[in-house]
Amino acid sequence: MTIISNNCWGTYVYQRLGIEYQSPLVNLFIAPDCYLRLLRDLPGYLAQPLGFVPHSKHAFINALRAEHKNSYPIATLGDIELQMLHYDSPEQAAEEWARRAQRVDYSRLVVKFDDTNNATVDQVLEFHCMPYARKVCFVGVPLPEQPLDAGLIWHAGL
Repeated sequence: MTIISNNCWGTYVYQRLGIEYQSPLVNLFIAPDCYLRLLRDLPGYLAQPLGFVPHSKHAFINALRAEHKNSYPIATLGDIELQMLHYDSPEQAAEEWARRAQRVDYSRLVVKFDDTNNATVDQVLEFHCMPYARKVCFVGVPLPEQPLDAGLIWHAGL
């Protein structure tokens, strides 16, 4: 299966199951607006060449990087950013990305989102309505009631 996740959750699932990563979206996180844009045209974005930028276009990410003294690479696919949190260099990130991007199986996608990194209720609801057959969203706050046939939103009730 290919796990498409907005953060390291997919990495942990692959590790727990003891299977090879079948997705380039491991060991990284993506801001909610970039992630939703990626999901709107997943094949198109994954076909684009990976680029790198020195700073994020998202102020909250630049603040987090400064606060935690992180200097991880920030990759780009067109107009979206990938925060390559667990990579030491752009070269390492690009090499891992290229190898794993070849393993994507669009017929066996599992798509996950959550309400971290300043995700809004509207973004969670947009994800909820996306046409992916196997998707799940984890949230920490109750949301307006939605029909579950369009996807699963799991509220942790914390």
